[in-house]
Amino acid sequence: MTRGSLGAKALTVLLRVMNTPRMEVAADFLASSGVLDEVLAAGLALPCGTARMSLWVDDRERELMRNPDGPGYRYFSEAAGWVAASAREVGRYRTEATRVLALVRGWLDIPSQPPLAPLRADAIWDLGDMWVGKRRLAVLFMRRAHLSASVAQLRDALSLFPRRRSAVVLTDVTMNAFGPSLPGEPLCVALASLVSTGRPVVTDIDKRLIAELLGAAPPQTGRKTPVYCSDDGGELRVNGEDFVFTGVTQQRIVRRLYEAWEAGRPRLRTAAVLEEAE
Repeated sequence: MTRGSLGAKALTVLLRVMNTPRMEVAADFLASSGVLDEVLAAGLALPCGTARMSLWVDDRERELMRNPDGPGYRYFSEAAGWVAASAREVGRYRTEATRVLALVRGWLDIPSQPPLAPLRADAIWDLGDMWVGKRRLAVLFMRRAHLSASVAQLRDALSLFPRRRSAVVLTDVTMNAFGPSLPGEPLCVALASLVSTGRPVVTDIDKRLIAELLGAAPPQTGRKTPVYCSDDGGELRVNGEDFVFTGVTQQRIVRRLYEAWEAGRPRLRTAAVLEEAE
């Protein structure tokens, strides 16, 4: 797991940029916000251009490389050799969302393996699992959360997401509270609201706040029972104790046993259960 730090102001600016359609921003905006050098040094933004980093100089496209002697970039000129290109001269930058989210992973103590998984390209990512007390939670991140189209994408992604009933969705901005219900009724919270105010540098996220929000969330089932099982059988709760099953066969067996218990049949033939679970 990678735990890094980032200025609180830089995080606010990056989340604002991630809320734009292309996640692009002018160098002057980053400079006027006072975060240009920090963002570039951390590799959280790269120059916009073609498939590679480039800059047009004297009607020619020059490939940009990081300047090993300081912040910014440089390019090679046949006449002058290596020439430094100032950060403002580059013009526009694109936020490196996966690098920003890698920092968030570290702040939540989420292992860095497996790699970040996009559920929707440049829109929704699966950050992995974190533990809040004895509870295991799947953490997703969604950008442009204020748009109904983004919420619709999240609804579609969650309908296929096996851990939706134990999920937390972090967002770049606050989601519309009057939007449609989401499969699994996950906790949706703006990332910035989880960062302690008054600290100039972000190094972690207080999980106690997440636990409080989960405790205040409405129950996910319409009735209180000593046993609860998710639709896919991946999450089982017995008298307040949670169990998580990741194997497909395990999940089928757990769900089948739960359905039998709920129907008042506490015993099943082992062979029949295994056959149904394939």
